[in-house]
Amino acid sequence: MRASGALVLTVGAAVLLAACSEDSRDAGSVAEPNTQSLVGVSGAPSCTNSTINTIKSATKDLFGSQAPENTVAGKLDRAAQAANVPFAFQLIRSIAALRDGSATWTAAQAGLGASITTNLIWCSDVALTAPVSEISVANFTLALGNQGLYAVRGGSGDTEAAAIARDGRSGIGAVSPTTFASHLGGQALIYGREITVDGLAPAAGRRFDISLVRSSKASLAGLTARTLCAEFDIANRIEHKSGSVNTILPEQAAVLSCPPDPVAAASSGLLERVANFLLPQAAYARRGTGSKTGGAGGYSPHWLVDPGAVTLTFTLQPKNATTTTANPVAVKAVGNNVDPTKPGVAWEGVDVRLDAYNNNGSWVCSTGNIASTNALGIASFPNFMINKPGGYKLTATTLTSTDGDGTQNGSYSGTSSSNRFNLKQGSTSTVPGDPCL
Repeated sequence: MRASGALVLTVGAAVLLAACSEDSRDAGSVAEPNTQSLVGVSGAPSCTNSTINTIKSATKDLFGSQAPENTVAGKLDRAAQAANVPFAFQLIRSIAALRDGSATWTAAQAGLGASITTNLIWCSDVALTAPVSEISVANFTLALGNQGLYAVRGGSGDTEAAAIARDGRSGIGAVSPTTFASHLGGQALIYGREITVDGLAPAAGRRFDISLVRSSKASLAGLTARTLCAEFDIANRIEHKSGSVNTILPEQAAVLSCPPDPVAAASSGLLERVANFLLPQAAYARRGTGSKTGGAGGYSPHWLVDPGAVTLTFTLQPKNATTTTANPVAVKAVGNNVDPTKPGVAWEGVDVRLDAYNNNGSWVCSTGNIASTNALGIASFPNFMINKPGGYKLTATTLTSTDGDGTQNGSYSGTSSSNRFNLKQGSTSTVPGDPCL
C-alpha cells in the first residue's frame, strides 16, 4: 500500500473560462450555473396538507412530543412558501445539532431527518444547486448517515468553521477573505454524500457530491475549499464535473485534518500492525489538492483520481509570421482517461512554458511564453513572440511550480513539440520592454 493524502479543491464566484483552440471541441467557454429558486421549477412536488402533516409527524418522532421543534413545525403553511423559509432552517439546524451531538446516531434517525428535510424543501421558497430529481429522502438519508455531510452555514450567528462529514473524511471551508456568510449570501444547508458514479480518470479513492439548499438566490461569491481524504497515493488529484465538463484540479491547502486509518489505529501488537499494513485497507489523508472554479457548478460530483501523467498537445500551432507580430499559441494539458480509447481529462492549473529552438537545435529567447491552463485544460499564449528571423520549433514543458512539478509525483509532468514555422524580419522598430533584446 502506498502513502496517502488529503485532497482539496476550491470553488468560488461565477467565472467564465475561455479556451483558445483550432479544435471546436476545445473552443468556447464554460459558464458556471447559479442556484435557482425551487418555486415554479418543473418536476418539483407541490406542498400540500399531507406534506405538512408528514413534516409534523416526523418532527414529533425525531425530537419527541414535547420538543420545541413541534411548535416550529406547526407554523408551516402550505400556501406560504416564502414565509416558511425561516421555520424550515430552524428545523434543519435542529436536525444538524441533534446529529452532531449524538454519539449513537441511528439509521432510523437519519431517515426521519431526511423526510423532514425533503418535505421542507417542497414547502419553502429555497434555491438549490442540485437538480430537483436528486432531492429525495434516500439522498438526504445518506447525507445524514455516518459518512455524510449535513450542516448549516451562512446565517447570523452560524459558525465559520469548515463543514465536515460525520466521519471526518470530507469537508468544505471558506477561503479567507471569503466567509460562508459572504459566499452563501444567507443561511444555507450544506449537505453531501458518497456517490457510486465514477469520473473519467482512473479512480483512486472517495467519490463525493456536495450540494446546497439556500435561502438566498443571489450569485455565490468568493472562494471555498473542499477536502476529500485520499486513499493510496499522496499525489492523487481531484476530478470535478461541472455540467458536461470534467476537469482535474490543481492543489490547494486542506480544510480539515483527516482521521487515521481506523483499522491500523486499533492494532496493538507489531505483527498485527504489519499484517494490517499489508491488507488492502484505506489509508487516510494528510495532504490536499484543489482548484478555483466557480459558482454553483463547484457544488457537483468530485472524485479522487490518479491521472497518471500530464500529456501536453498543441491545439493552436504557431504560424509563419514576422518578428514583430504576436504569434498566438495554445497548449492543452490532460490526464489519463480510465478508457484509453477516449480523450484525456482536462487538467486545470498546469503551468506551461514554451521554449523556441532554431533549425540548428539552439535555444532562442522568446516572450509571452508562460501560461497556466484553465478548466478546459487550455494554456493560451496570445502574445508569444520571437524577435529573430529564422525557422523554429517550440517545445511545451510543464513548469516546476505547480502540477507537473515532480515535487509530489515525478510522473505528473509532460512535454510536447510543435510544428515547424518560419519568421521573417518585421519592422525595424522593437517591442517596448522586450527582455530578449
